[in-house]
Amino acid sequence: MKTVAVLTDVIESFIKELLNRETQVELKRNELATFFDCAPSQINYVLTSRFTFENGYMTESKRGGGGYIRIIRLKENENHDFLINLVSEKLAQGISEKTAMRIVAALVERNILGEREGRIISVVISDYTLGIPSQDMRDILRARILKSVVMKSLNENQ
Repeated sequence: MKTVAVLTDVIESFIKELLNRETQVELKRNELATFFDCAPSQINYVLTSRFTFENGYMTESKRGGGGYIRIIRLKENENHDFLINLVSEKLAQGISEKTAMRIVAALVERNILGEREGRIISVVISDYTLGIPSQDMRDILRARILKSVVMKSLNENQ
């Protein structure tokens, strides 16, 4: 039997492979769950944790008999809008280490940051490096650092 961590990685890879062929895919949650022999809630988990806006995706879903899940990979020329939305929505206040790391990975995947830059920023924004006892204060500082990085990227890409 597959473990949850491995299964979620397999589901994510499967969907990303489909997205490499098309700019968007439409999937049926129950059919996907049957294909992977898992509960539909595991499909939901992959969608809500791996295919988010901060990771460079938009998802839409329609529930009901003919329901579907549509996943759209944002295009490279949408980086500007992606960054503006990121600053205004996700980085306006504090941000957890886990979410921040996903954002950095998305910035690297979209070639906004290089791999080396991404690794350096990941170290800088880690809980360990920030070393502030208060979680709220670490999250606020982390958001400010990421916001500065994103703003600098916006200025250089204009």
